[in-house]
Amino acid sequence: QIVRKVGTPAVVLRTRGDRTFDEIPPDEISAMIRQLRKQSPSLEGEELLRSVLDHFRIKRMTSNIRTILTLVKDRTENQIGDS
Repeated sequence: QIVRKVGTPAVVLRTRGDRTFDEIPPDEISAMIRQLRKQSPSLEGEELLRSVLDHFRIKRMTSNIRTILTLVKDRTENQIGDS
């Protein structure tokens, strides 16, 4: 269970810091995707995934990272479409 003060955002975007990619919560990646799409609505595909990696200062797109980013991106886009 997560407890936060009333009025605080559910997800706080942070820099990666000393976290590995696997330690970044999917909801934080999703929030980053939303923010990037809000700033640049035409941002899609590979360019969107690379922009997410740039935010978290990750240089290499491994197959594992690509899979996770694609799953989170698809889930995010489905949530946006449902709202």
